[in-house]
Amino acid sequence: MPRATPLNSAFALHVSGDLGGLTYVQKGAEFRTGYAKTYPKRTPTQGQLDQRQKFIDAQRDYFSLSPEHKQLLETIVTRKQMVMTGRNLWLSCSLKNTMCYIKDWAKEIGEEWPFE
Repeated sequence: MPRATPLNSAFALHVSGDLGGLTYVQKGAEFRTGYAKTYPKRTPTQGQLDQRQKFIDAQRDYFSLSPEHKQLLETIVTRKQMVMTGRNLWLSCSLKNTMCYIKDWAKEIGEEWPFE
């Protein structure tokens, strides 16, 4: 969904997202550019659809976590000095079927992970 934000001038807008067949992106403080919106030439394969569904399910599971569990994920990535967020850790482990690592890392930092 495009987003337009009025700037100080009456005629200036900051636009980002898809608008009028173009995708607007801001790079840096003042550099804005628009690209022609492109669409896939082929329909997605069944494997791509399965992977997309797996990602959607992993995101849904993350958003259903309690704030305490989300905070525990953030604590894990901070204490283990991982260069990611707790959400990225959850998604990565979900997509790779390595959720057991989260339980192990929680145990290493002295916390209890309630899920299997």
